Amino acid sequence: MAMTRREFLMRTGAAGGYSAAFLMMQSMGLMPITASASSVVNAAPGSGKGLRVVILGAGIAGLVSAYELGKLGYECTILEARERPGGRNWTARNGTKIVLNGFDTQTCTFDEGNYQNLGPGRIPSIHGTMLHYCRELGIEMEVEVNTTRSSYLQDDKVNGGKPSMMPADTFLNCSLNASHRARSTKL
Repeated sequence: MAMTRREFLMRTGAAGGYSAAFLMMQSMGLMPITASASSVVNAAPGSGKGLRVVILGAGIAGLVSAYELGKLGYECTILEARERPGGRNWTARNGTKIVLNGFDTQTCTFDEGNYQNLGPGRIPSIHGTMLHYCRELGIEMEVEVNTTRSSYLQDDKVNGGKPSMMPADTFLNCSLNASHRARSTKL
């Protein structure tokens, strides 16, 4: 019986779960293997002392380049076309102005301490280099719980094979008040 690659990966995931499908995709060359994603720069400390570098763009690549070159003693100047650094990485807080061409400017009016990550939404666990910098720079990380009221669990052996939703506190390991629990378990 012929089987497409997609069917094969779906069956692998059904039999062994997410990790099995993920490892199979890596072994088939469909996803990068973490160890080959980055390399170490071998340069003597202070080797850039007295030298200046101009870096175009203050996205992750530009900021990391300036950071690493700065540790070697280079004097770095970053040129960025936008009003803010970060590239696609952008966190909106109270007072952040969002300007989209052809639309009205919007200003965030969040309460103090609230924010929204406008991009990217997460850092996958396989992005070891980015996670390394988060640790090195003391960036506080939060676990993303990827479930919503639209998320369902389905197992032929449970609940008569019908899709069901687990209450959010099952995933979050916390307690919800009665109104939140009612909303999280409705189908």
